[in-house]
Amino acid sequence: MRLREAGCVEVTGLDLLPVNGCFVGDMHDMPFTDNYFGMIWASHVLEHALDPVEVGQEISRVIKPGGYLFAAWPTAFKTNWHDRHDHGHPKNLVWWIPGAQLLCQQHTVAGPSEEWAGIYRIEK
Repeated sequence: MRLREAGCVEVTGLDLLPVNGCFVGDMHDMPFTDNYFGMIWASHVLEHALDPVEVGQEISRVIKPGGYLFAAWPTAFKTNWHDRHDHGHPKNLVWWIPGAQLLCQQHTVAGPSEEWAGIYRIEK
């Protein structure tokens, strides 16, 4: 994983569903105690959630008070069975992640593809 290669000491992978040794759990029901992580990196996974409210509650539950969430997702696409949610602007995520405060955001357009990213601080 690139985060380990970049020097992060402890990295744990989650996905929509656990698939292999790299991914240890389902993002809808994270197998961690409350306040476990100081940071969560959610790059191109939140749009696949079966229940984004449930995932948002799990993120808030497992992140330490004052912890950070980096999230990135595609936008301006037609939703389908795989890409279920177009979250649009980063401020929209604060509606379903309890305690999330948007710190900064970035919008990127590359040809027909658009992406938003945001960094959030989770206060409890």
